[in-house]
Amino acid sequence: MNPPPRKGWRGWLPRILIYAAVHYLLLLILDSVVFLFAHFPPKLVDLSPVVIGITFIQQGLNLPRILLRHLWFSEITPGWLNLALTILNSLAFGALWWAWRQWRR
Repeated sequence: MNPPPRKGWRGWLPRILIYAAVHYLLLLILDSVVFLFAHFPPKLVDLSPVVIGITFIQQGLNLPRILLRHLWFSEITPGWLNLALTILNSLAFGALWWAWRQWRR
């Protein structure tokens, strides 16, 4: 009676990448909603509390990226670093979401 073979990284890597893509899309959607709500005239409808709330959610979802960006010792952050940190941030949250889903099973 041999134990069943393990899937290895092929079982969890695609799901982490999917969760990372969903995280990135969520950030894009929140950014678009903030942009849209910030351009409503305040005399028509005041959406400032909604914009502030969504901005706090965005900052929470970008926390690893913000913390890692502060480790850069220059006044100018290169474009490749912002891209790398965005990818790392989404992968970190994707891995956390995948681990949470596995733990809930």
